[in-house]
Amino acid sequence: RLMLQKEIYDDNIKAKRKITFSDIAILTRSREAIKNIAEVLTKAGIPIQAEYKIELYNSPEVKLLLLLLRLIQNFNDDITLASVMKSVCFNFTDDELAQIRLSSSSEYFYQCVLGYQKDDEIKQKIDNLKMFLVDFRNRLIAQPISTLVQNMIDYFELEEKYSSQENYVEVLENMQYFLQNIKN
Repeated sequence: RLMLQKEIYDDNIKAKRKITFSDIAILTRSREAIKNIAEVLTKAGIPIQAEYKIELYNSPEVKLLLLLLRLIQNFNDDITLASVMKSVCFNFTDDELAQIRLSSSSEYFYQCVLGYQKDDEIKQKIDNLKMFLVDFRNRLIAQPISTLVQNMIDYFELEEKYSSQENYVEVLENMQYFLQNIKN
């Protein structure tokens, strides 16, 4: 923060001005170093723009959390709905999604899901999905997003589900870093 009190010559404005955070760059040789530096700077309240941050939002586990949030807000989004249904959270198969779609002449997939009537395993999975949505829509009203996301991680036991993956530590770090980012 001491650096921010110093002045530099800015060729764009042809005058001296105080240093801003956007004037500072930190280059690293490894992704691990980026994560560590980003964590320290974020905790100190220093704004960052890191390549790691971009990668974070492209990681499958964070994409899943974002899909879940999107679905809670808008059940009518067929693509998000199908993606969540196929995810580790609900484990619908392609055949089950096809059966749901073929069970109705509705134009939209979400209407097929809501109207599914067979008393089978698919119906049980749909009922679990509906319970999740009702529960988490109510939580969305009463909780900060970071708490909601942590509750989703716990609800679906995502840490345990991802524990068999080779990159388990990175997956956990991504979820925790995502939680930190949405808190700030």
